[in-house]
Amino acid sequence: MTSVNIFASCVSRDIFSFKHEDLGWEDDKFENYDVCQYINFVSPLFCMQETKSNVNVLDDFIEKYRKKNKDTSNFRLRCKKLDITKTSLSYITQKKSDFLILDNYIFQYDYLILENGDIITSTYRDFINFLIENNVLPRIKKVANCYDFSIDTVRENISKLARLIKEHYPLSNIILVEVKPALFYLSSNNKIINFDLNYYQNLKNKLEFFFDILKNEFSGCNIIKSPEIQIGDEKHTWGLLSVHYIKDYYNYCRKIINSISKGENSKTQELILDDYNREIKYKYFNFFYRNICDNLISKNKYLNIYKKSLNNLHKIKTYLEFPPSVLPTWLQRPFCQLKRRIVAK
Repeated sequence: MTSVNIFASCVSRDIFSFKHEDLGWEDDKFENYDVCQYINFVSPLFCMQETKSNVNVLDDFIEKYRKKNKDTSNFRLRCKKLDITKTSLSYITQKKSDFLILDNYIFQYDYLILENGDIITSTYRDFINFLIENNVLPRIKKVANCYDFSIDTVRENISKLARLIKEHYPLSNIILVEVKPALFYLSSNNKIINFDLNYYQNLKNKLEFFFDILKNEFSGCNIIKSPEIQIGDEKHTWGLLSVHYIKDYYNYCRKIINSISKGENSKTQELILDDYNREIKYKYFNFFYRNICDNLISKNKYLNIYKKSLNNLHKIKTYLEFPPSVLPTWLQRPFCQLKRRIVAK
């Protein structure tokens, strides 16, 4: 049995086990792998900070909150405690594992800057408000995101975190998952629909920024590269989100992890990535062509209706201005051809 610790988001956790609405996902556990410790919803940027909050009474108030909110998640409460007490790193390293899984999505949470200077994530606000009301935590001074901190501060904090992690894990035993958001998702009725383009671009830029820093700080570690295109899944057990992907993606990650565990070189993993990109192209090309290009902008009978309807003009405009660069290379050419057909009308 290969053991792993995960200091990352649900993207990395879902590789190893999760449920899905469709038959066959119920007991979809990654065989021969055991997750020892898992942390999410914390702030890796500020997990080395010394807390000034009154954490000695935190356990008592966690119990009080749990009694009032019987359906609350024990996992989230545990993660929030680690975030507040700044003990995430000691928790993730207290049980030795064969591999440590990291990803860049865990860095995208917003932050709460408290009046005493402590910085925690804004996740699980109801619980945070409960602690503030009971004077366990000071009031919130500011809600911030990663762009509110200087680049030097961000780089310095990640560098410090990386140094501490590498004291416990050699680079050969660290796996960095490159997370990119999906621009499109597969709906419950098997149609391809796009997320908001501005949301996608903003999140993509943020995740690329953190991934570049992590890749530099953990240079030489194992990397699970993001495929050419990510596709979300409306039926995902955790709901619709741009990082809740189709099952194919998790199977791809499992193949990469198996390859790493066997000690195979990066060329083997590149071949696995190439195979996955081809698989997605052949499996989903007709979905994309029909649902994105054909149904939305290229059917002449619908186009004429759109042109006559002021309420629907924005639909044509949106897709005509859709930058082909956000599409996989195998969709860019047919998409541009369709755009030219529309413009010529």
